[in-house]
Amino acid sequence: METLSGQYVPEPLVIDILSRLPVKSLLRFETVSKAWLSLISNPAFVDLNLRRRASKNNDTLLVHSVGGSFNSVSLGSVGSGINNQYYEGALKCNLYIVGSCNGIVCAALGKPCKIRDRRLDGWEPVYARNLVRIFLWNPATKQSKLLPIHTLPSGIVGFGFDPIANDYKVVEVSVENDASVYSANANAWKKTGSLLILPCNFIADCCVKGVVYWTWTDGLIRFDLNKEVFYYQRFPANVQKTKHREHVHCTRVIEMKDCSDVAVCFHDGGSNNKVHLWTVNDGVGGSWTLKFSFDVPQGVDWFHGNLNNSGDILFKTEDGVWLLYNSDKKMTETVTLPHGACETFKHTESLVSIGGSEPLNEMLEKLKVEDSRNR
Repeated sequence: METLSGQYVPEPLVIDILSRLPVKSLLRFETVSKAWLSLISNPAFVDLNLRRRASKNNDTLLVHSVGGSFNSVSLGSVGSGINNQYYEGALKCNLYIVGSCNGIVCAALGKPCKIRDRRLDGWEPVYARNLVRIFLWNPATKQSKLLPIHTLPSGIVGFGFDPIANDYKVVEVSVENDASVYSANANAWKKTGSLLILPCNFIADCCVKGVVYWTWTDGLIRFDLNKEVFYYQRFPANVQKTKHREHVHCTRVIEMKDCSDVAVCFHDGGSNNKVHLWTVNDGVGGSWTLKFSFDVPQGVDWFHGNLNNSGDILFKTEDGVWLLYNSDKKMTETVTLPHGACETFKHTESLVSIGGSEPLNEMLEKLKVEDSRNR
């Protein structure tokens, strides 16, 4: 393959070098020649670059702040602040992050709505988010894909990658508790069963190895993206948990640092101010194991992070202070995040694209036109 200087370099060597570069550089190099454009946009190269970036000590978070801005923040050096601002928040509506997987972000526009909670112990009214439109978005390439409208949603939604089908999928629950799955490969929704128990937090906590996770008051909710089936599992009997809905959001499913499994963080909610991390053995129906516990200086408002490659748990206290607990060093440090930070997701920049994507600005203009017609 010919280089910028006109010299010939074996293509395998070029691929090896380029695949280690950041996405921003690769996007610039696409303009070098048709050969480089063909190479960098090749699915095999995209996958190689993604795997190499994901294998590094990736401590990057996608942070959504009040006002709609999106920033990438590195936790590699505590307090380092903003690395890159992807989006300044021009939309005059509620914008939520549903999840981030392989560099693809699932985001939604929404507004509050009221639905019924069909729980094991009866019916209970709860408030959800009416997600008006959902779209997939690669912040690094600025490409986006608007999902088709299919039903009246309840705001219960999850996003992830199905490694068996090599497909990005969104699962959403209607106001009648009926579930539907969107397949990016098919660019279509299809119905798939019902959700029997509403989760504590309407947006899923995470997706690991093709399974999307939520928690409900007494246990885990799993959705297998390939089988498209819900599974339910109760928490261990000796876990101290509250029945008060305003506190159960302090329980969260997080990804283990080697990305091989998940764990659940519980906060005592009492005078102990302790956090306990449990894992489930052998998947659905398996036994629970307490991995470790640690003290927190004050009450926990929300667990936002996961056990990344450094073994850190990111959480916010009731006083709005962001803390990072390192499970290897057994130390807690203060973290500086963008002003008004409200949601965080682990994020790896990539060249991954969704079929039928278009520039984000063009998609947003379409939404503005659509909104003005509906008024």
